[in-house]
Amino acid sequence: MEIHDDNKRVLQGLSLIRTIVLNKVGPMDTTHNISMVRVNYQDGADTASLTATSTAQHASSGTGRDPNGTKYTVGGEYSVDLIKDEAGVWKIKKLVLNVIWTSGDASLMQPPQK
Repeated sequence: MEIHDDNKRVLQGLSLIRTIVLNKVGPMDTTHNISMVRVNYQDGADTASLTATSTAQHASSGTGRDPNGTKYTVGGEYSVDLIKDEAGVWKIKKLVLNVIWTSGDASLMQPPQK
């Protein structure tokens, strides 16, 4: 997984993705809206690609419904490479999030201070 923001992070391996992304975002009050999905696939191929736009709004856990609560919103585009495995199941080979814009308090996405 690659995240193309100001830091252009590359995350490899499920445990690293869990630590960096899921453990932080998972407990948050958040919505991720995906639209404009476009799939590029050739008949008979075992690879494909897709692109999609996204808008993701984040709030600290339990504060999402507070109209005056702190929020952080990210708009971007996903580029995904897919591969079909031996069982015929499509799986993600590579996922890139290109962050196009942000709004709000980015500190919500930082690890808590110790």
